[in-house]
Amino acid sequence: MGRNILFALIFLAIGFLIGLYFTGYNGNDVKVATENKLTNGTTSENTAGNTKNKNPKALTVASFIQDWLDSQATLSLKNNTSETIHSFKATIIYKDMKGNVLDYQEISKRTSIAPQMTKTFKIGGFGHDNHYAYYKSERSASMPDRVFQIEFKLNSYK
Repeated sequence: MGRNILFALIFLAIGFLIGLYFTGYNGNDVKVATENKLTNGTTSENTAGNTKNKNPKALTVASFIQDWLDSQATLSLKNNTSETIHSFKATIIYKDMKGNVLDYQEISKRTSIAPQMTKTFKIGGFGHDNHYAYYKSERSASMPDRVFQIEFKLNSYK
């Protein structure tokens, strides 16, 4: 019986070491990151199969529309890279016209945006209950000062 326990412990130890190897454990950090140079001059970091690209201008806002009556906004994003983008995570920061932050929204989309092309999405709107409108969109005649601007921050893409 003692021999069976010894074999079981050895088997578990080998399985544990194999698991560490495939997760990228290096003794100091939990995961080992490798950095690759992309064709557009930016770098990407691969961590256990996830790609976080470091080009914050890979996706930019082509247009944004939210009238004061809209509960949703229409966001168009342009892919400025030479490769198709299949998914992204971003933060939209809503600001008043003086630049003060009013709110923010995290968005995550799985989609395909071809290189140098633009894709349009519907996202949750800001301030609908308070009659807010994007400053370039139609605003309430009775509350013309209820306008906002946005800042788009690309967090990651694949």
